[in-house]
Amino acid sequence: MIKILAITDIHHGQSFETKKSGSALSLLDRFVQHANQTKPDFIVDLGDRINDVDQKTDYRLMQEVAEKFREISIQREHVLGNHDVAFLSSKDNETLLNAPVESRSFIMRNWHFIFWSPDTQYSTKSGFPQDTKAVDWLETTLEKHSGPTALFCHVPQVAGNLDGNYWFEQNPWAAALPYKDRVLDILADHPGIQITFGGHLHWPRLNTLNGIHHITLPSIIESFFSGGAACGSWAEICISDDLAIKINGHQNLEWKLPLRKYGDKWPTPRMASR
Repeated sequence: MIKILAITDIHHGQSFETKKSGSALSLLDRFVQHANQTKPDFIVDLGDRINDVDQKTDYRLMQEVAEKFREISIQREHVLGNHDVAFLSSKDNETLLNAPVESRSFIMRNWHFIFWSPDTQYSTKSGFPQDTKAVDWLETTLEKHSGPTALFCHVPQVAGNLDGNYWFEQNPWAAALPYKDRVLDILADHPGIQITFGGHLHWPRLNTLNGIHHITLPSIIESFFSGGAACGSWAEICISDDLAIKINGHQNLEWKLPLRKYGDKWPTPRMASR
């Protein structure tokens, strides 16, 4: 079995609307302690570690988050969120975290784990930018291993229904990458991709397409779906003959999911009847 702990959207900084960011470091402390006690194979941080303000403030906030992460005694994997690069560079993130943040992958026990950091320089008017280079990298990287594969990225590959989402119901254009259709086609054509993980949307969701499970993990400091208190949630991912996803926190969720049959692809949906 492969065991992974995942956390996302820490948003350390000033509390803002439903973001209970003042509790970010104390909640991150709990995650760090849990990681060191349970010793998973590795941990994943899906980005948006801070609430961006300006370069000086962001550097300090990121440094405070990084100090917590450096207390973890096992392998750490990080990707970039939009708030992480509003005023800081990817190099700043990498230096402070003392860990890579750019796109990369590795194979563990025949599973291919991909950590994808496309351009997350975000516009409040137009959302995420096009990034052909990042999509080409993903396609090439997927081709290197046809066996079971998991993809981690800050932005989920399938946003799903956003009704009730405090941040994105009225802004669905900001919830997904503008080239998501191409990415989904690439994933559907890969015979071994089993699951993708994202954050960004701040709530927990499961969507399945072509037998591929797309999980959105909740922000650790989000409160709009947890009674006004920070949900304090992170995920435990166990991979064996199936996929077991457990989200711990103020509200607990658990999914036990089948592995996709090698090369399975759903038929094209039928045409409209009128």
